[in-house]
This record gives sequence, structure tokens and C-alpha cells, in this order.
Amino acid sequence: MQKIRGIFSYKYTAHIILGLLLLLSLLPILQMSFYTFPVNDDYVWSGGIHWNLKYIGFWRIPISLWGTLSSNWFDWQGTFFGAVMMALTPSALFGEQFYFLTAFTHIIAFLAATYVFTRTVIGKRLSGSGTFFIFSIISFVSLQYLISPRESFYWWNGASYYTLIYTFFLMVLSVKIRIS
Repeated sequence: MQKIRGIFSYKYTAHIILGLLLLLSLLPILQMSFYTFPVNDDYVWSGGIHWNLKYIGFWRIPISLWGTLSSNWFDWQGTFFGAVMMALTPSALFGEQFYFLTAFTHIIAFLAATYVFTRTVIGKRLSGSGTFFIFSIISFVSLQYLISPRESFYWWNGASYYTLIYTFFLMVLSVKIRIS
């Protein structure tokens, strides 16, 4: 009983309110994802994956990804990992009806990376609840003031190339800070 009272004390009220505000702010963003659909680049980049999955089998996907990677190595500007991620659209792997997963996967990755980075940078200075407090503020502001939400979460290629690469950057930076 004492532990339950402690959660609802004044100290944690702001944390609960910020956490709820963050969750409530995600609802319209995620609801809009059910109205998205693949466009131009999604078909171009994921065509090989979709064809191999449909006509040859799942085991052929790594070979197709290697083909995407190597063709970018020789023919394009060197964005190898981004190109591989762009080829893995939900519509190619599961069908167009699952394209809504674009926003879900990228928002979850974004929130997870932001939390890990926040915990890495200020986790030793603040308690776990303090870290969650700062994480909630950073995440809320980041999600509400996006320059282009369409390209950040709703379009697989844009989200993979920018948002997902950013989340990997935060994770790598967190590891680097922990190792140092």
C-alpha cells in the first residue's frame, strides 16, 4: 500500500501527466497512419524484395538485399544502409494493407532511441523517474514540432532514410558515451 501511495505522490504527478500527454499526443499521429499508402519510391526500392518474396520465397530476401546494397555501392552515392532499409517496406513484405506499420515502427524506434540516449546522458545524474520526465519532454516536443511529419513517419523511404538513421545514430552515440 505504501508503494502505491508513493507512485501517486506529488513527486510523481508531473511524471504521470507528462507520460499521459506523450501517449495522448501519439494517438492522432498513429491514427493517421491507417490512411497512408505506398507511393513512388516505395515501389521502386521494394520491387525486388516483393518479387522474390512472391515468386521465389522468403529465403531469397537476403540475396535481394545484398543486390540492393551492391548496386548502390557501385552506381549511386553511397547510402548503402539507407537503401537496404528503404527496400524493406511493410507493403513489400506483408502487403499494402500493412503499410500503416510504417508510422508504428518508426515512432517506436524513435522513442526507444530517445529514451536510451536520455538515460545514457542524464541517467547517472537523475533517478529513473527524472530520466523519464526529461525523455517525455524531449519526445513530446520532437513529435509535435516536426518539420515534415509525412516524411518523418508516414512515408517509408523518407522515414527510413532520415528518422530511422537518426535513431541508429542516437543508439550508436549512446554506446560510444557508455564505452568512454
